[in-house]
Amino acid sequence: MELTDELDNRFERISNALTMGLRPRVAAPETELVAELGLPYSTYAREKAEGRGPRVFQIGRRNYVLLTDWQAWLEARAEGKA
Repeated sequence: MELTDELDNRFERISNALTMGLRPRVAAPETELVAELGLPYSTYAREKAEGRGPRVFQIGRRNYVLLTDWQAWLEARAEGKA
């Protein structure tokens, strides 16, 4: 299985887990997305601090990522562009 296929499968699992059969979500807390990916948060935080992470916005105390931005970031990482 190619890396892009694996990322597509993980993104699909994230999307399914987050929606749980309800109205589709367009954003999710970045900590949930990082945990689902199995990436150490420190690695993700370093990428983000260096300007190579997805766009993030804050609501209250939580940082959120649009799922479309998350998928685009993963695809860029898979292609070696980020």
